[in-house]
Amino acid sequence: MDEKKEVGRPRAFNSQEELEQKIMEYWQRCEQNNKPYTLSGLALWIGIDRRTLYNYSTRDEFFPTIKKAKDIVEASMEERALTGDNNVTFSIFALKNNFGWRDKQEIEHSG
Repeated sequence: MDEKKEVGRPRAFNSQEELEQKIMEYWQRCEQNNKPYTLSGLALWIGIDRRTLYNYSTRDEFFPTIKKAKDIVEASMEERALTGDNNVTFSIFALKNNFGWRDKQEIEHSG
């Protein structure tokens, strides 16, 4: 019998450990160069785009690692906005579009 061949582009990484190593390298690079953590930067460092990073996050084997990385990017972005290291308007935009943040509007009804 013939083995089933994988179709498409080869994986950017083959294991959770390899992904974790690439993420750690990205964090170190950002720290050494005083650069903020971003999802786009992380994906680029790994050799994929943001959409592909999202697609990998839907796989059970990679979900916890990518979720933790996203949480770290989110926390860093929030901290940098609060300390003035990031443009606040951009941070709000990025947090809303990448992490589900939203403005809360309270509407009071009187009657």
